Amino acid sequence: MLLHVRGTKYLHRLYAEKLRHRVDPQGCKFRISSKTNKLIITLKKADAEYWDGLRVHNSLPYRRGGGGPPR
Repeated sequence: MLLHVRGTKYLHRLYAEKLRHRVDPQGCKFRISSKTNKLIITLKKADAEYWDGLRVHNSLPYRRGGGGPPR
């Protein structure tokens, strides 16, 4: 997912790779909090299913001994 937000001086980019499920870009919304000046993005699910997280959990491969060169 790649999001561009153009401010008064800069172009801000948010990139999140390997999302857990599909997102409907046309149904997504955003707003700016007047109290804290934060950008709040609401994603819309493409499929009606339960999301237990936003991104896919990546597990590192098992390495015996913790890896790295011997001392």
